[in-house]
Amino acid sequence: GPLQVGGQADPVEVHVYRQSRGRRAVREPALQLVDLHEVQAGELEDRDDDDAITLFNTVYQRWHSGELDAPMPGGESGREVLDRYLPVLAALRRRYLDDEHWTQDIVVVSHGAAIRLAAAVLAGVEHTFVLDHQPPNLHLVLCSRGEPCLPLSRLRARGQLAEVTVDDLRFTLDEA
Repeated sequence: GPLQVGGQADPVEVHVYRQSRGRRAVREPALQLVDLHEVQAGELEDRDDDDAITLFNTVYQRWHSGELDAPMPGGESGREVLDRYLPVLAALRRRYLDDEHWTQDIVVVSHGAAIRLAAAVLAGVEHTFVLDHQPPNLHLVLCSRGEPCLPLSRLRARGQLAEVTVDDLRFTLDEA
């Protein structure tokens, strides 16, 4: 039957297709994944003002610094995100990757903050690792409505950061 984990939000139905010996893809039974959703930001939901973005980024940075019990205002803590998200990933692993007959990849697509937090915890990697150990052919593009919670000053100091700010994007009176 369908894989069900959790029970707080509406389930997300996921369809898995398996390639059938060079023929067309065969659809597996649908999975219903309840807890594989973005951070519940509480009072910050649906806000895109600078104060809300700064507060979200501040709390999110605290999570990556180990303060998982810090909550979003009226929303989830980092620990709550992980407590609902990681069991879904473990259930997917058990159902597919622990099956010696399964030969396909599992791809989880999720919106930003929740999957980045889960990946950092599962991999045991500091969130600044990529910035501190980037290969020469890596070109990192960050798009954000606010200053990201990353040590960008290091990249600035090494001359590895090109920034386009709000002021750069603003039209002059002649351009408007």
